[in-house]
Amino acid sequence: MLPNEPVIAFLPQVDYDPLTKKYYIPDSLSKRNSLYLNKITDNGGLVLNLDFSCNIEEIKKVDGWLIPGGADIDPSLYNSTKHEKTICHVLGRERAELEKKIFENLDIEVPILGICYGTQIINVLQGLFFEIFFFFSFFLVFF
Repeated sequence: MLPNEPVIAFLPQVDYDPLTKKYYIPDSLSKRNSLYLNKITDNGGLVLNLDFSCNIEEIKKVDGWLIPGGADIDPSLYNSTKHEKTICHVLGRERAELEKKIFENLDIEVPILGICYGTQIINVLQGLFFEIFFFFSFFLVFF
């Protein structure tokens, strides 16, 4: 291990089984998570795999954070009401709350890469949801 290898935090995409009340990674998500992790390590990075019991002190030491896709964001996180097509579940709320905790403890200069859901949660955590929504609505309508 070289001393200058960047450490990238990664909270894998998971699913929740309401019967067992446990998180698990189905095969489809396991393959996607592996692709992300392989890209990080193939390019010289080290992965800090996070889970729902992650240590905030570890997070303060990372050099970057990758937020992959996921379920819809609970609209109550940005003071809105749920649209009829929004799909939220317990896991989505718990994940967003953990990501908020991580976001609040990261150094302001740590780069964050969001993919799909990841870009949405970054916008919500920065209080930019409505401005970004307007921008994308404008872009989709006029371009």
